[in-house]
Order: sequence, then C-alpha cells, then structure tokens
Amino acid sequence: MKHINKLYLLIIILLSTVVCHGADLEKMYQPYYKQLDKVRENKQEELVRYLKRVESVAKSIGSDSEMKDLFIMKRHLYNQTKTAAMTQEQKDIQQFLRNSIIDRYMDRYLVFYDLLFIDEAGDIFYTNRRQGDYRKNIFKGKLAKTALSKHLKNDSKYSFVDYQNFEVSAEPSAFFMVPFVMNGKKLGWFVLQFAVNRIDDMFSIESNLGRTGEVFLVNEDQYMLTDSRFTAESTILKKHLSSDNILPKFKEKSGHKLVVDYRGFRALSSFNVISVLGSKWLIIAKIDEDEVLTSEYKKMSNRKQNIFIKDTINSINIKKVEKYILKKDIEVDMDEFKRATNGQTLYTH
Repeated sequence: MKHINKLYLLIIILLSTVVCHGADLEKMYQPYYKQLDKVRENKQEELVRYLKRVESVAKSIGSDSEMKDLFIMKRHLYNQTKTAAMTQEQKDIQQFLRNSIIDRYMDRYLVFYDLLFIDEAGDIFYTNRRQGDYRKNIFKGKLAKTALSKHLKNDSKYSFVDYQNFEVSAEPSAFFMVPFVMNGKKLGWFVLQFAVNRIDDMFSIESNLGRTGEVFLVNEDQYMLTDSRFTAESTILKKHLSSDNILPKFKEKSGHKLVVDYRGFRALSSFNVISVLGSKWLIIAKIDEDEVLTSEYKKMSNRKQNIFIKDTINSINIKKVEKYILKKDIEVDMDEFKRATNGQTLYTH
C-alpha cells in the first residue's frame, strides 16, 4: 500500500471544497458529463444493434423448415425410446439427427451458447451440449424453479427470459423461447440459450474514459450485468449495487448524478434506462471525481497553481485541513495503481 503525497491531497480537497461550489463546480464538470454521455450513447447504440441481430436470428428458427423437420423427427424418436432400450437402428437414426441439427446450428445459430428442443409436456429431448438438463423435465425438480421454466409455463408466445444464474451451465444465461406450432397445435419450443460473454466483451474496452472510468449495465434487481474493470473476479449477477444509487436512476430514466460508486469513490455518472427485449436495463458511464479534479488542476499554469495554493491557504484554517489529512491517511490499492501507471500519477481518495 502507498501513502499519497499530502500536498496533492490538500490540493484536491481545496479544489472540491473551497474554490468550486454550486454553479462553478457544475460548470467545471459539464465537459466531463458530455464525454460520459457520448461514451454511453455509443455503447448503447452498439448494444441495441447487436441485440436486434440476435433477436432476428432467434425468431428465424420458428420459420426454419429444416429445423422444424428435425424437431419432429427427434421428438418422435424420443417418444419411442423413453421407456425402452434403443435398437442399433434407432441409435444410428439418433446420431444422424444429432449431426444434422448441429450442422444447421453451426450454419445459422452459432451466436447462441446452446439449443434446446422442449416438448409440450416440458421434456427436454435434445440439447447440443447435453448438460444436466438433457432428458429432464423443465417443469419438475430443480429446473422448475428456474426463470425459464416459469416463462414456459406462463407464456405460450415468443419471449425473452432475462439473464439469471442458470445452474445447469454454471453461468449467467438468457433465453429466447420460440414456440413450435403446427396446424394450430403447439408441439413445444425451440429454446436458444444466450450467454452474456459477447455483451461483457463489448463493455470491457473503452478508451475514452480515462484511468478510472467505465461503462456497465445493471438490471432492475440492481445487479451488474457486465464485469467491473477494477476487480479480477466476475461481478455479473454477483455485485449488488446500492439502492440509493440505482433506484433513483431507474425512476428518473436518464440524466447525470454525482454519486458514491460501488467502490466507495465519488464519481460523475451519466445514465439511461433502456428497454431490452421486454426487460429494462440501466446503462451507466462514470469516472472518478478525483481524476476530474486532478485533470483540472494540471490544466492550470504554474503561476496560477501557486496563486491558487497561496490564496486558498490564506483563506482557511490550514492546521484543520492538515489534521484531517493526518487523521484520514489515504491508501491506494496496488492493483489499481498499476492500472494508472501510464506516465501520469492518479490521485484518488
């Protein structure tokens, strides 16, 4: 751990508490809020375009005649062999059907983590990956408690199931449910499992947010849907954010806020609520206030810096400030410090 130079800490405190109040502070922050807006809007547009393409692919399976034929044949074979051992001929047919389904999946539906065939009774009679849900019933046992099961039971139409921790694949997953109806009768569903990896990758890189900035997604339950750039472990559906921070943003829909973020730092944030396939997500772009204040101080000429420090020290009880600094030593996490070593020093609190 490393103690921060007290002189620079004093400068940061003075900038934020003495010189800039109210309208002055807001005016100073405006260019940074505009930059946050731009980053957030660009990321939002990228996300919406991507999800529209994914949804279009998902819906197309409902009119894919080849995949529908494979569904019917695989369902028929499953019903024949549920309670009896397979003959060699049936094993050969099963392998042929599996190869055909995977070929079609690779050709058209590779954007999805897995493809499931589920019949009208809830039996999962086919999956590409053959994980723990294969040949189980979605409406029974542990699977009955999943969000997917509840949606299938209550919604017979096309639907999107928002990201939840899916125990079968041991990772956060969303699902596209596409009913299979023939001659007015529902035979079951195509279910396309959609992993969060591609969206997380989309949000992991942003070159226009300085050293402490990031842009991320939050769901209505106040859990992060993308990883934090400041922690080694995943935060997806694990990091629950403050209700005092997140709920007002969902209520206000869009705007700017100076908040204490999930890392305990004061941060400028730009936010917007977006409708995603029937769900609502919050997209946030933010940057630490300390980085902004450090940047503003460095923009001053040496002469202005000296005048500022002299005038400010003369106008306040410097012993009181020094006592505050000594009483509240500031330490920087070394992992974060390494991320800031690009030739400039980042002063944080």
